[in-house]
Amino acid sequence: MTYLIKDETVVQQLKVLAQRKNKTVADVLRQVVVKEIEREESRTSTLEKIGPVLAKARAIGKPIGRIDWDAEKNASDELWGE
Repeated sequence: MTYLIKDETVVQQLKVLAQRKNKTVADVLRQVVVKEIEREESRTSTLEKIGPVLAKARAIGKPIGRIDWDAEKNASDELWGE
């Protein structure tokens, strides 16, 4: 299957990289795509990254639930004499 790359800058960059590596443009493009796929597959999900933090938060205690901002403001105003 043939692909037409319309972005001339990309084509030139591929040619320069191919020349530097002494490979064909197709080989360079294949190598770049394979590396990018490997990089994407090795990325950890956001949930995996914040998992330990969530576990610590759960261990600390139950969440307080929804905050009634009107009640909070009234209590604050009362404390400050407003």
